[in-house]
Amino acid sequence: MNAADYAMQTSEIGNRLTELRIERRQKLTEDENDQLLATLKDLNGTLDEYEPTVEFDNGLFDEIVESIMVNSSEQLTFKLIGGIALTEQVPKKGR
Repeated sequence: MNAADYAMQTSEIGNRLTELRIERRQKLTEDENDQLLATLKDLNGTLDEYEPTVEFDNGLFDEIVESIMVNSSEQLTFKLIGGIALTEQVPKKGR
């Protein structure tokens, strides 16, 4: 194989690798989006079925809240399933 053929084949292989990497990234993103959409639909269904009561619902809270971050002595951020973040102010008299 001469140098020109080798260079051409190497270039074609490199281009094909680039195309495959792009395709792989797109498929992974689609899978992540599908999973996120399913999670958000589940959250929506859970909230639609919920009937508010006077008492705090620990089960619902555990089901939909992934984490709580304390931003400051006056602010909390609740991270819900599906990546939704809700920031709440805590009044001084409520602490």
